[in-house]
Amino acid sequence: MLIALPLLVAAAYAQQSRHEIVTSVTPADSKPNNPEVPEVAAISTRFERVLVLRFKYDTEMLSGLERALKEQKVRNAVILSGFGS
Repeated sequence: MLIALPLLVAAAYAQQSRHEIVTSVTPADSKPNNPEVPEVAAISTRFERVLVLRFKYDTEMLSGLERALKEQKVRNAVILSGFGS
């Protein structure tokens, strides 16, 4: 009994507690959608070039990416995937 009592007290203090903070909705968030804006918009484009970069194991990704983009003279880019990162 003497061993069980401290274990029960310790278990009571170890209970997980949760506090939720609810933010109020701003007036801009509660406005209805504009009916003049289309449901879907499709934009056609053409890629000029696609680069695939492969990094050696344990290479720092940011500095390697900056170096590769500078070597390839890339001014604007979109990263489509980071497979295996």
